[in-house]
Parts: sequence; C-alpha cells; structure tokens
Amino acid sequence: MLKQGIEPLHCTAVVVNGGAVGFLGDCGYGKSSLAAAFLQAGYPLLTDDLLVLKEEGRHFLAYPSFPRIKLFPEMAEAFLGDRVAATP
Repeated sequence: MLKQGIEPLHCTAVVVNGGAVGFLGDCGYGKSSLAAAFLQAGYPLLTDDLLVLKEEGRHFLAYPSFPRIKLFPEMAEAFLGDRVAATP
C-alpha cells in the first residue's frame, strides 16, 4: 500500500450515524475490544486494525479492510456471545 502512495492507519473503526469513528492505539490497547462493545450496542464494524482515509473535497472517506474483528476468545464471548463464528 505504501508503494502505491496509500498510508494506512493502525485503527479500528465503527459506523455511527453514517460516519466513521476510529480508535487509534498501539497493539494491545483495546481498540478491537472497544469496537466489540460498539458491535454489542448495535453499531456496525467498518474495519479492524487497518483504516485507509481518502480526502474528497472537504470530507474524508473511510475505506474498510477485511471483514473480521480480531479478539481474544474471552473478549469475543463477553461482547458477542454465541453470535461469533471464530477461527483461532
């Protein structure tokens, strides 16, 4: 991505009222767990761990990465219960 001029952010993001809300932080700081709490509250996941932003006029567009969220099993069960189809 960097060779193509795309600078991804190490970020997890959810969709709130039609906009993206991103959580930035180092590995292990709880970005995915925070997103899981938003999922539990009914907000959709936009991306986990990789967010690409593109400036369009006066706005930014947020592009998702892979359709998955990486959680430790305990966190997945606590926030998502039996709605999880997991791969270790």
